[in-house]
Amino acid sequence: MPNGKKSPMTIFFVDVVGSVELYHSIGDVLAREKIVACLNCMSSVIEHQGGRVVEIIGDEIMAAFADPDQAFEAATRIQNSLVEESDSQISVRIGFHTGPILQSQGHPYGDTVNVAARMVNLAKSGQIITNHQTVDDLSERNRARMRFVDKTFIKGKPDPYTIHEVVWDESESTMVLTLPHSGPVNRRRSEASLYLKYQGKVLYLSESSGEVVLGRGQRCGLVINSGAASRMHAVIGCRNGMMVIKDQSTNGTFIRTFEGKRATDGIDLFIHHEEWIADAVGVFSLGVAINLEDPNLIHFRIA
Repeated sequence: MPNGKKSPMTIFFVDVVGSVELYHSIGDVLAREKIVACLNCMSSVIEHQGGRVVEIIGDEIMAAFADPDQAFEAATRIQNSLVEESDSQISVRIGFHTGPILQSQGHPYGDTVNVAARMVNLAKSGQIITNHQTVDDLSERNRARMRFVDKTFIKGKPDPYTIHEVVWDESESTMVLTLPHSGPVNRRRSEASLYLKYQGKVLYLSESSGEVVLGRGQRCGLVINSGAASRMHAVIGCRNGMMVIKDQSTNGTFIRTFEGKRATDGIDLFIHHEEWIADAVGVFSLGVAINLEDPNLIHFRIA
């Protein structure tokens, strides 16, 4: 029978990403073994952090926690464990939401569950997504590790939700530095495509090719061999012909553009959890001030 009394609870979803491709690449039997092992491991993490696995449906786990900090810790441990296991071939997306819950035979249901399900649907591979209501209930320490993503409407809701992402890729091996901020930069638009070069590797990006993650993690589109870089340090791509770089790191991103006649030429810039848009030629340095002799500089050009 349903329990008519509502109680606060954090509902948590974790979903395996790319399982279809995994089955295709390594075969049904091996893929299923890997996914089941991953689901079992994630269930253990959830329970160790004080959560309860409500159900496993296909490649997704639904869990419940007494408070959002427990869910936060479970989510970060799950993502870090997958990164550390370099041959796992599995990535996941996670979403959670805190609110009043009704239960029927121990199974949570209602509006809070629906919102939590929307959070995981909004997440991309490797992301942990929640919203302002849940962030407000987190400890001060964990609130400091949240990053604003966007405002969006959820089906059936009259007001938009403010979406936040957990910055989970910080590790003890990332050198934490105290760095100055720079002022704002003027922006202008032009038709362009983006050229990146790092240690002899060259990437060409256009708006249709999507974004590339830069960072220390082996799953990044461009792996940077620097201890100052976060695992997933920044995302770079093209928007309307412009270069767009979004920093999501511990130590921030240094940018230097070379002299010219454009508004963003001839500047030194530091961004930290910010987005920068430009048409320019120059270099990036992930986590440390720019030294033109540094082999870890990333060269970029709008052409």
